[in-house]
Amino acid sequence: MTTEERLEKVERELARAKRRNRWQAAFIGLAVVGLILAWTLTKIAPAVQSQEDAEATKPVQVIRATAFVLVDDEGRERGKLEMLKNGPELRLIDANGESRIMLSTYKFKDAKGLQMDGTGLCLADENGKARAWLRLEKFGPSEDVGCYDWESLYLFDEKGEEGVNLMVNKGGSGLDLHDKNGVYRAGLSVGVDYAVLQLHDDDVRYGHATRQRARLSVDKDGPSLGLFDENGNIRARLHETPGGAMLDLRDEKNEYRAWLYGGKTAPALGLIDLNKEAGATLDLSPFGPWLRLFDKNRSGAWLRVTKDGPVMSLRDAAGKPIWSAP
Repeated sequence: MTTEERLEKVERELARAKRRNRWQAAFIGLAVVGLILAWTLTKIAPAVQSQEDAEATKPVQVIRATAFVLVDDEGRERGKLEMLKNGPELRLIDANGESRIMLSTYKFKDAKGLQMDGTGLCLADENGKARAWLRLEKFGPSEDVGCYDWESLYLFDEKGEEGVNLMVNKGGSGLDLHDKNGVYRAGLSVGVDYAVLQLHDDDVRYGHATRQRARLSVDKDGPSLGLFDENGNIRARLHETPGGAMLDLRDEKNEYRAWLYGGKTAPALGLIDLNKEAGATLDLSPFGPWLRLFDKNRSGAWLRVTKDGPVMSLRDAAGKPIWSAP
C-alpha cells in the first residue's frame, strides 16, 4: 500500500468519525433539552393546576337569574326560588310534588286601587291545602282608605275553610273564630280604650249569612251587653250608667218598651206601650214604693206607700192632683 493510499484511508476514517461525533452531539443535545423541558414542566404544571383550582373554588360574586330549581336524585323539583309578577317567592316541595312551605314578598294594587305591600309565610298539608298563613302587610293609600299596617295569622281546616284569624295593628288586636263552613261566628277585639266580644249566628237560608246576635263590650262609658234579633236590631241591652246598672228592652223598631234601673237610691221598673203613648213605672224611692200609671197625655194615677200609709191620687197632664185618698 502506497503512502497516498494510506493517507486516503486515514481521511476517510476521520470523516466517518466526524459524522459519528455530530450525531452523538445532536443526541446528547436533544437529551439535555428533554431533561430541561421535563424539569420545567414538573415545576410549572403544579403551579398552573393550583391556579386553576383556586379559580374554580373562588366564589362567584354575582349570579343573576329569574329562577332557581332544587331537584332530588330522581330529578323531581323539591325547591324553587323564582321571581313572580308581584314579587319573589320561595317554595319547598315534598316528594309527591305538593308545595308545603311558601315564603313570598309582594306588592300590587287591587281593582279598587288599594295598594298592598307585604310578606307572607304559608304552611300547607300533604294535599297542598294551606293550613296556616302568617302575613305582615301594609295597605293603602287609596281614595277612600288611608295607610295602615296589619299583622295577621290565619289557620285553616283540612277543607281549606278559615278557622282562626289573629290580627294586630297599631289600633289594637283582634281574634276571629269561624265554624266548619268558614262562617264568621265570634270575634274579640281590643283597642286603646275598649274591648269587644261579638257572637254571630249562621243563617243557611241566605247562604250562611252571618249576623251579630250578641255583643259584650267594655269602653270608657263602662261595660255593656247587647242582644240582637235576626235583622240586626238590638232588642236587649244591659249596661252600666253613672247612677247604676240598667237593662232596657226594645222592639223590632229599636223603640224602648221596658227598662229596669238598679240605681243606688231608687231602683225602678218602666213599661211603655207600642205607640209610646202610655206606660207604667214602679220605683223604690227612699220614701217608699211608688207606682205610676199614665196615658199619652201623661195624666194618670199614682199609688205611693209612705211611712204614714198608702196614698192614691189621680193627676192631670201637668202632674197636678185632681183627686187623692186619703
